[in-house]
Amino acid sequence: MKRNTTDLPFFGDPRVIVLLFVLTVCSGYFTYKGAVMALNAGLADWAGHAGALVFSIGSSTAIFLLWTAAPRAVSKLETGWMRVTGMCMTMVGCVMVVSLSSWLNVAGIAGDSAQSVHMNRIIASFETALDARYTSALAIRAFQPDLKQAQAKYLARREAEFKGGAYTGRPGPGTVEILLLAISDRFADQDKAIDAELSRMSGAAEQARRELKTMREVASRPGDPARRMEKLARQADRLRAQLGEIDAHGLLSGLQRTLQAMPAEIDLQAITARTKRGAAAQRAALKRLKAELGATVGRLDGALTPLIEAPVPALPEVERLNAVEAVWRYPLQHAPYWAGGIALDFTPTVLLFYAMLIAYARGRRGLFVDAAANLTVRELKTAQHALEVLRDSLISHEAVRQTHDELTGGPDDQDGDDV
Repeated sequence: MKRNTTDLPFFGDPRVIVLLFVLTVCSGYFTYKGAVMALNAGLADWAGHAGALVFSIGSSTAIFLLWTAAPRAVSKLETGWMRVTGMCMTMVGCVMVVSLSSWLNVAGIAGDSAQSVHMNRIIASFETALDARYTSALAIRAFQPDLKQAQAKYLARREAEFKGGAYTGRPGPGTVEILLLAISDRFADQDKAIDAELSRMSGAAEQARRELKTMREVASRPGDPARRMEKLARQADRLRAQLGEIDAHGLLSGLQRTLQAMPAEIDLQAITARTKRGAAAQRAALKRLKAELGATVGRLDGALTPLIEAPVPALPEVERLNAVEAVWRYPLQHAPYWAGGIALDFTPTVLLFYAMLIAYARGRRGLFVDAAANLTVRELKTAQHALEVLRDSLISHEAVRQTHDELTGGPDDQDGDDV
């Protein structure tokens, strides 16, 4: 059934149009800020700022056109299915508003905060990597007691050979005694190499901590987020190089190769004795020493292999995100900003629903009363005179009744009077 309609409440008021314009300007400002961030336009990039301004003006104009035209269009729809269709089209317009403006509003409002969150995440990943790599590198300390024990054992055997001939049966200096001393010194050198490597890695870790401190200062410093992100990325590249130095696997692999080669370095033909009996004693002593050293190296290799096979903590990657990308990456941390950015564009939608509820709740008579309340006294007298003319004319009583009902939305209050 068709029904007479008029403009929805609120939207016919010029003050509401002004407020819609103000909302559109506010939305346009944050859309402009978000577009600048999306285009990565620096302070000196006038072309980028001009493009963002043109986009902001275009989107703001479209939004203002939607919220001034949609209520008038919906108010003219007479049947239920037409009104439902009108509201569906309004929802399509809302999707367009989100695509044009709302997401950029959020970037304009929360872009700096989102990028700071991203930079702090990067710093936290490097802090975790530093702790993990340094802890992994310090595991090399567990191998030092084995080296010290081996060094002390062969030094004691050298003393026993020198004083009592424990290997050759003849005390004093000789080939075996010199080999025992050399083996002991080799283990001591490896222990010193580990100390030097630990000292080097400790210095690299300290330098990395100073770099992290500088990165935290950059992340918390106010200013252009794009420039801060670029500076942080450069510092992160330097920090990756420093973290790469905190790795003892190279030294451990070298130690393993050195240890495995030590038994083969004992030359069984290095006989210095002049008599057959002395030569035989030396050869037997060298075989015994080679076997004992092989067993020692086997035990050390067994302790060293797990340290070499332990995985090295990976170096973190640096992903450069602009403010808009950061807002999308961390939506939960910026949920209030998302709500505010969308609400800025959709406040007129709520107003439209309220207006429709009021209009349809009051019915045609309420709309007629609203229209009559805005008439002047002269206009009311003219309307009354026109109704009297209709009553006095040759038009049938039923036609006058129908005309009255169509105008006022209800039956005539004077149904009992004669025409």
